[in-house]
Amino acid sequence: MIPWLRVILSQVGKARNRWEENFRRTMTAKRERMGVSQTAMAKELQRRGLQFRQQMVQRVESGERPLRLNEAVAVADILALDFDAAIRGPEADEDALRRQYESKLREAVSAVVKFEEARDSLGSTLAEVKQLIEDHVNLADTGPLYETHHSISALMAVLTGLADDVDKAMEIPARELKAMYEGRNGEHPEDSE
Repeated sequence: MIPWLRVILSQVGKARNRWEENFRRTMTAKRERMGVSQTAMAKELQRRGLQFRQQMVQRVESGERPLRLNEAVAVADILALDFDAAIRGPEADEDALRRQYESKLREAVSAVVKFEEARDSLGSTLAEVKQLIEDHVNLADTGPLYETHHSISALMAVLTGLADDVDKAMEIPARELKAMYEGRNGEHPEDSE
């Protein structure tokens, strides 16, 4: 055999073994995390038409028995594994979970910021309405603005109550999310206050 071809083939073999090892490690870690026993895993594989027993699952996980492609696909489906991430290894699965978590955390922080902006806008608008009412109180007590004045006063009371309720409900979660997010990005929440 040509020497360079032998080197290439040996590297392909190593890569294949690494993929199999990664899949086995990922499979085992996810199965254990889900609380699925090897026996339950074997039964689920049997339900899908594969001839598995607990001992075979044990041998696959220990590396004593290779896992065929159709078996690996069934395992990935049963354990809800991303097949590509599984052959890259458990670290890839953890990285994907971390990225998903951080994405959702950014969405939550963005929603909190939008909420705070909307709350501030509502507060400014209510202050302007209040000022208009105070500036034109004489006109609002009689004449054409009477009904409008009372409608605006009632609306303002409802909106003020709503703003207070929402503000109270969101105060602690918003502060906690902001602190968590800033802490994850290397900032100290107490420095930003």
